[in-house]
Amino acid sequence: MRIGKVFISNELLGGNSSVLRGVLNDGTIVAIKRYKGGHERVSRMLSREHEAITFLHKNGVLNIPELLEVRPDLGLIVFRWIEGTTPPANHESMNAILDMSSVLNEMYVCGSRFENAIDAGFSGGEIESQILNRTQQMQASYPFEWIDDVCNQINERLGKFGSDPRRSHVFQRRTFSFSDLGTHNIIYSDNRFNFIDFEFFGLDSVNKLVGDFLLHPRNDFNEFEITRFIEISTKIFKWSLDELKGFLPLLALKWAVIAYGRTLKELRLESGNDLPKQKIMKSKGTLYLEYFDFLGSSRNIDEFTTFRAFEGKVRR
Repeated sequence: MRIGKVFISNELLGGNSSVLRGVLNDGTIVAIKRYKGGHERVSRMLSREHEAITFLHKNGVLNIPELLEVRPDLGLIVFRWIEGTTPPANHESMNAILDMSSVLNEMYVCGSRFENAIDAGFSGGEIESQILNRTQQMQASYPFEWIDDVCNQINERLGKFGSDPRRSHVFQRRTFSFSDLGTHNIIYSDNRFNFIDFEFFGLDSVNKLVGDFLLHPRNDFNEFEITRFIEISTKIFKWSLDELKGFLPLLALKWAVIAYGRTLKELRLESGNDLPKQKIMKSKGTLYLEYFDFLGSSRNIDEFTTFRAFEGKVRR
């Protein structure tokens, strides 16, 4: 299908993509999504989002974007525009997240098959390897001595897991995951919660799904809703938080690398190669390292359920 000429009205910027709002000659309003990164990364994200949305539609999931056209040659994908707003992190939004989690898990339990999520983590060893790969990429992309110091801090903490027998433990509970769960990827429209952004969708461990949700820097749910999320997830996935507790510090290290990487990209766009060390050291990446240290020194990690709760107390 070729949608023809589009009149662009505005652009919305995101972390991994930007979305252009356009109008076709017949009045149809469309969302044109352009992915960020090199050719290989753009191709991978576009292909995964296309496959995920097709898969979910075939399985009866309707509160997701309607696909109109895919243009791999241009690195973009076109959806019917969903008019609405990002919902607040409240009880109703949590209900929508839990309902969708239940639907996706039921699809997996009933035998539906899909590829592994991008950066899926089925064991501590896999997550460790992902951290090492990201730090190596960061050092190659930003060849500064102080970047090596940052990576050494991450690797020193990672070394604490080097002889831990849990590294080889395989997580048994699996489910289909958005890999970026939260209200930032929901549009509330006409009394319906519509889920968007599927470029990292796929099969993943429940530990990683829940851990990433607790650690996400944009997770603004309060303590009551987070507790409810954990309690209901326990029932949905027939899973226990106890298994995640030992690996939450490891996931925090991965989020540290992700946060440092995003800050470095933003600063390079602003300042070229003149990257101010102090801004990096005061970024969320450093807070994730502090959160890692806190988890390691605390006997009860439930004292701070989420990274945002920890961040709020540290910055008071």
